[in-house]
Order: sequence, then structure tokens, then C-alpha cells
Amino acid sequence: MRDVWSALRRQVGPFTSFIDQRVTTPAAGLTAVVIGCQFEKAALRAGPKRLLKAAPESYWRDLEGYEPARLAATLRVPMLVLHGERDYQVTSADLQGWRDALEHRTDVTIKSYPTLNHLFMPGEGKATPADYERPGHVAEFVLDDIAAWIGNDSPDRR
Repeated sequence: MRDVWSALRRQVGPFTSFIDQRVTTPAAGLTAVVIGCQFEKAALRAGPKRLLKAAPESYWRDLEGYEPARLAATLRVPMLVLHGERDYQVTSADLQGWRDALEHRTDVTIKSYPTLNHLFMPGEGKATPADYERPGHVAEFVLDDIAAWIGNDSPDRR
């Protein structure tokens, strides 16, 4: 499992690259967006100090020891864990941590979707923050999987 700091570094990196791309190749009429991106880029490059000030110290201290998959393993409720393999925020390695933590559970269903991103929207190639700017919907087959899981009428689900 990744600690909060490595997760944060991993998530900020693609966003900074995306901003670089938009600043160097702006489309016509996006001057205000480019200015906004340059400001955000500067804020990201300002580093952890600015980010750390965005929330109280107690928040960051609480996150340091947070291991959601291990915590989930202690819960006595059925669980459905879904993952889009094009997700750069929650990686396949993170999903493996969930699989490892929950492998002893018979009331846990884990599903992974190769073509979906963090928002369960389809795409191609490596996901980037630009994916979040495209209008879209959760893939219908994900909704079908959720509905089927909820509708499961096995005794351990009652």
C-alpha cells in the first residue's frame, strides 16, 4: 500500500504535465484558462508547504497512518470494490493491496475494468487530468455490475 505522501506525489505529477501541455499548446480562445493554468502550475511548484497549509495539521497526521484496505478488512459487511485500470490516482498496485487485504473474505467482490478511468468513464491510452474535462457518464456496464451486486440475494447479503 502507498503512503499518503507517495500517493500525493503520484497524483500531482500528471496534473503538472497536463498544465505544461495546455500552456505550451493553447487552443484559440483559451487565454483565461492558460493564465489560470499558469497560476495553478506555480502553486503546484510552490511545493508541499502551500499544500500542507490547505488543511489543518491534524488532517495530515490522520492521513499518515490511514490504510483503507487494511481497515476495510476489519469491517464485517459485504463489499464491492471497483477499479478502472486507466486510473492514475488509484493504481493497479493499489488495487492489489486491496486484493491482498481482502483475500480471506468470501463476501467481497472485486472488479477491474481495463478501459475505464478513475471516474469509470471509457478512454484510450494513458489517463491524464484532461480526461476529467471531457463530458461523459459512468459506463453502463459498471452501473449494471453495481445493480447486480446490490440485487444479490444470497444469505450473507441479508
